[in-house]
Amino acid sequence: MNEEAGYRILVVEDHPVNQLITAQLLQKRGHSVSLADNGRLGLESWRRSEHDLILMDIMMPEMDGLEATLRIRAEEAARGEARIPIVALTANALPEDKERCLAAGMDGYIAKPFKPERLFGEIERVMGKQTGGGPSAPATPVTGVKPDAQVFDRVDALARIGGDEELLDTLIGMFVDDAPRYLSELDAALDSADWPRLARGAHDLKGVLATFSAWRALDVAKALEQAGKAGRGAAAAELLSPLRRELDKFLSEVAR
Repeated sequence: MNEEAGYRILVVEDHPVNQLITAQLLQKRGHSVSLADNGRLGLESWRRSEHDLILMDIMMPEMDGLEATLRIRAEEAARGEARIPIVALTANALPEDKERCLAAGMDGYIAKPFKPERLFGEIERVMGKQTGGGPSAPATPVTGVKPDAQVFDRVDALARIGGDEELLDTLIGMFVDDAPRYLSELDAALDSADWPRLARGAHDLKGVLATFSAWRALDVAKALEQAGKAGRGAAAAELLSPLRRELDKFLSEVAR
């Protein structure tokens, strides 16, 4: 790797908004970026191309990030190869989530949504550019939203993507187009009592809302994800209407 040219980074992430944000931030720092939409494709990309680092989402279709990491580590060990650094990117920010990532063979952990300095700091740490013991702690997760929480904190959202106004407007446009699909997926999961599907749909929506610092809608999406994980159908059904209301408020705010 030519350090002046930056690292060759494989980003394994299934959501297009998160892909775009991460790729733009990395490329502006001089890194080259390859994208893979899930763990299976990430594994294939790692096998056929040279990379210096992998940024790995956890919850993805077809193959999640934990399984992909376990397979990479097994193949490295079987061939006697050096370990490629792998950093987890996840919207789950509990201590046990971090431990699961490290136990699977990951070298670092970044909780989404993250700000540029957090991303670059963890990259440099796992690449050996910083001293210090062990992976840095995950970012503090977003907790319960206060009644006066903002529908859309544009200043905070801009800070998350390096102050790029044009990129933020592009991402908002993508979400405006995708919002009906998110709600349709949640409705379908609820109608079929498919709780894992409901939890995953709410998780995906939660991640995007966190990127936009849409705190009120994010709080409802988070509660919906937990209801899906617990199989609490009645609670999930009660949360869909508040989620729609908060999403409508957010969409109205960004349309101004």
